[in-house]
Amino acid sequence: MKSSPSNANDRAASAVAVARGRAHSEGGRRLGLGGCLFAVLAAQSLVPACRAPTQVTVEVVGEVPFREGMSVAVQVARAGDVEAAPLKSVTSARWAFGQTIGTVVVAPGEQVTEADVRIVLALGRAPESCTRDDAAGCVVYRRRVAFDGASVVRAVLRSSCFGVYCDETTSCRDDRSCGTMTSDEPARPAERAEGSDTYAAVVLADGPRHYYRFGEPEGAKVARDEMKHADGTYEGVRLGITGAIASATGAAYFDGVRARVLVPRLEELPGALTLEAWVRVDGDELVDPVILQRIDARSSGSLFGYRLSLPSKRSVKLELFREAKVDLYAVPSDAPLPSDGFGFMHVAAIADRGQIKVYLDGVLARQETYPDGPLPPSGVPLLIGAGTSTHFRGAMDELAIYDHALDVGAVRRHVEAAKRR
Repeated sequence: MKSSPSNANDRAASAVAVARGRAHSEGGRRLGLGGCLFAVLAAQSLVPACRAPTQVTVEVVGEVPFREGMSVAVQVARAGDVEAAPLKSVTSARWAFGQTIGTVVVAPGEQVTEADVRIVLALGRAPESCTRDDAAGCVVYRRRVAFDGASVVRAVLRSSCFGVYCDETTSCRDDRSCGTMTSDEPARPAERAEGSDTYAAVVLADGPRHYYRFGEPEGAKVARDEMKHADGTYEGVRLGITGAIASATGAAYFDGVRARVLVPRLEELPGALTLEAWVRVDGDELVDPVILQRIDARSSGSLFGYRLSLPSKRSVKLELFREAKVDLYAVPSDAPLPSDGFGFMHVAAIADRGQIKVYLDGVLARQETYPDGPLPPSGVPLLIGAGTSTHFRGAMDELAIYDHALDVGAVRRHVEAAKRR
């Protein structure tokens, strides 16, 4: 006797309840992280079973800096039905960048081979309010899992996916494109927008003296200078995170404690300089986190050199050291920011012939005069992501140092070439 659809669904619902109860009673502590347990849910589906199904653990990783007011919720359903499933297991517990937020264990219902998992991160709003028509402040991630495949899969929530809403058959990837739900691999180079080559070509056309893309794979020791003048050494830096532009190179993450890039043999700059980078600060507790610094302290007490830092998320400071005098130039607190408020920001600080200019995202934020004068030769290294007393915590990408002043047209070309919107 054939089962009616309603009877079949009843049996699937029954299987769901059994799977939930068993998993909660057996796996609470092993599935949690710091007391944060997402869920153990059963997918409902009635399809012929070909192989014995096994549960799948989805590890949710946060490549999004935690902010107060953030929450993460999960939906699980049979393949193709996840959009209508109820949101479960909302958590607002703090997480560390690049670390596991929590896990979702998907246990099969009756005769199930695949299920869909939908994870929604929301900032300052309820996760269920994130829709195609209004995805501001939202990261929406989808993943299809097979119960006869891998038993553990990763789901990476990325800052680059804020505001991107893909259709129900795809998921946002690191370059903001919508790709397959069956893998968390970044977009292949052939599938990417032209950001990587285009951005590098635009920067190289303006003749940097040093150019660090931070595109080396995780575990690399050498921070390559694309201009082949002065390679650096990675010390405690995490590589391979989502970058500021649609590129294949990735970015570097600095932990605010010990991470830095040491460049021991930087060439001298003739006086004029431009310091340019894409940066994202994670955390408010650090004082003046340093993007880069080269300061020579002489035995006489004189200081020579320069330092670029971020007194807050809304200001940038370029310091020029001329003997005992320190010239400070801070961008005011009402300087423009990226529209999402926590993404990468393009910083360009320029000093030339007694004039200093600082641009944020291609907009002139401050212009001042300073007492110019030539710098003596310096034997100290350049520090990236660290200074004399403070470190940088957050992500950094596409750092370029020029021995001349970029004009406003060049700065804006670089911002436009990134195509990060």
